[in-house]
Amino acid sequence: MTDVLSPVDGSVVGQVEHHSESQVRPVIVRTSAAFFGWSRLLAKQRGDIVRLMFTRKVSIALAAGRAIIMKPMAETRRPHPKIQFHRTHRPAAVYPVSPQPCSR
Repeated sequence: MTDVLSPVDGSVVGQVEHHSESQVRPVIVRTSAAFFGWSRLLAKQRGDIVRLMFTRKVSIALAAGRAIIMKPMAETRRPHPKIQFHRTHRPAAVYPVSPQPCSR
């Protein structure tokens, strides 16, 4: 492992694994092939692909966010086991207070 140092203060900000040429060569071949195919696409086609990928990532993030938010909300809607409400129970009516005219 090789330490990655911060250019600001020289502190270690991470570590990088060492790879042999036999490990790196197949990755270079695959990325070169992918670049060749990618570069042959029109700019509009590449933009469409990037937008589609972005939209999918955002929808996944939103779904995860909804799951995190909705779970506690669903738990709060569940009635407490020790509190029993009758079906006829209605909260007391709340009437707005009308303003009183000022007397001088």
